[in-house]
Amino acid sequence: MTSVNCLSTGVAVVKLELAKMRRYRRGGRTLRRLLLGGNPALVIGLNLPFLVVASVSLRAAAAVTLELLLVHMGTLAVMLTVRRAQGGAVRLATQVAVSTLLTVWARLLVIRLFGSAAGTLGMFLYLMAVNGMTLTGGAAIGARHKPGRVLVGGLLQVGGFALAIALLALAREYAGYNTLWGVPLPATFRLSGVTAPFFGLILAGFLLGAGRFAGKAVAGARMRERARREARFLVVRDERHG
Repeated sequence: MTSVNCLSTGVAVVKLELAKMRRYRRGGRTLRRLLLGGNPALVIGLNLPFLVVASVSLRAAAAVTLELLLVHMGTLAVMLTVRRAQGGAVRLATQVAVSTLLTVWARLLVIRLFGSAAGTLGMFLYLMAVNGMTLTGGAAIGARHKPGRVLVGGLLQVGGFALAIALLALAREYAGYNTLWGVPLPATFRLSGVTAPFFGLILAGFLLGAGRFAGKAVAGARMRERARREARFLVVRDERHG
């Protein structure tokens, strides 16, 4: 009878730990997808041009990231307040109107802060009003969504964009202009083609692939380490009961 009870207890413990591991894996996968591996900045079509055009310098990247932060988070906050009061067409019109007003204000702010670096972005500062991340994020908000979770998810999405564009801008500005944040740096080579849009697309593709590979490697290592700890715990517990 004691052996049967021990076996039942062991099975229950294993099931509990497996459930914890599945939740851990889902949470880690969600975070990695938002930050890099499934970054909306890379996989949503309307966000990719911002990533490519603004990543020619760190100042331009910072300008477009700040604009995205203001527009995206402001639109999500407003749509959370009116999510129960509007239907489909009215909701979409309201979202576009809100994001447009925020874009006009954010554009003036980033031009004042970043000067000519923001001015070189031209029409892309206006197109931020209809960027894919904000359009899909606002449209996906439902009556049952918790405001805190929506806003945290929005911050993670902007963080993923910031990480991706910072890495691209770092490489493209140094290799193309031999500068960082506009400050000249010593260099033994200069590749003018790095600043071309097609090269930015190529780098974005490599970045996405590297992010997915790194995410899977980190997740695998963590899961193996957790599995080893749980296995040692079960062995010690069985020895004590034995």
